[in-house]
Amino acid sequence: MGKKDLKKKSGQVRRADQKSITEIELQPRSHILNTEPQSSTIDPQLVDAAGNIIQKDIKLLDNTKENKRLCVYVPMTWPFTYTKFFENFLKIIHPKHMLMLREFGITDYYTHIEKKFPICRNRNDAVLKARKNGADYMLFLDGDMNHPQEIAYMLMRHQYPICGGVYHHQSPPHLPVLYFENLDNPKLYTHNWNYPRDRLFSVDMTGLGCLLVDLRVFDDMELPYFGYESTREDGLIDVSEDVLFCRQAKKVGHTIMIDPTVKCTHYALGEVSGMMFDVYMEKYRTYEEVIKKFDIDGTAKHIMD
Repeated sequence: MGKKDLKKKSGQVRRADQKSITEIELQPRSHILNTEPQSSTIDPQLVDAAGNIIQKDIKLLDNTKENKRLCVYVPMTWPFTYTKFFENFLKIIHPKHMLMLREFGITDYYTHIEKKFPICRNRNDAVLKARKNGADYMLFLDGDMNHPQEIAYMLMRHQYPICGGVYHHQSPPHLPVLYFENLDNPKLYTHNWNYPRDRLFSVDMTGLGCLLVDLRVFDDMELPYFGYESTREDGLIDVSEDVLFCRQAKKVGHTIMIDPTVKCTHYALGEVSGMMFDVYMEKYRTYEEVIKKFDIDGTAKHIMD
């Protein structure tokens, strides 16, 4: 399979309610826990806002290669981490979960946990090392989060080169780390706050706290893959390193898919989940009231926690 075969270009229409038009029916999570999982091939038709079919074949990954390798990567930029994270991390890489990936030809995996600052350098070096070590995929996990134990299978089953889960910002009102491009300023993004809760959908930008990437995605991208940016007149950094990756990936034709059933929590003073965001939305009723209360620019949000 060539580089072009890996790419998927799908149209995206931004409506007033900010829902993505690229939505795919998900299998129930109970399917993942079966001892003998069913076929993970999902082949519905993608439609645009008017209901027109925009692409029929969504299978992108090359499953003909055997003995593929997965790198489970966690960057560290501080001298400590959460005990809860490592307790759960050991369950994520447990053989019973890794063996489920044989369905996709993955017969080998290794973990890469590296302490290096800044995090953009950490991530760039990790990708280069993974490619040198013969990895086919990287599962990016952040050390200040809690992930589903079956996250590798849950993301791999969709057969997309870039597929992630949902997690929320640590600070109130805990908006989801899901964004659309701002058409007036390409360096700014708009929150995709009203995302589908039961369907696979696409975004223009998400974080790297829970993201599965086929390493062939980097074939058409230039170093640095990850890097800080600034939209300020004084040049101070206000855009995190994952924005550059998402922008480059979309530029060369890849689609960033999100599975909303892959629900992750973000550690702060407590544990931030989607339920906390829902509480704010219930209290203030509308998105407009939320952004007014918390002084958020709802049309041009800078990407920093």
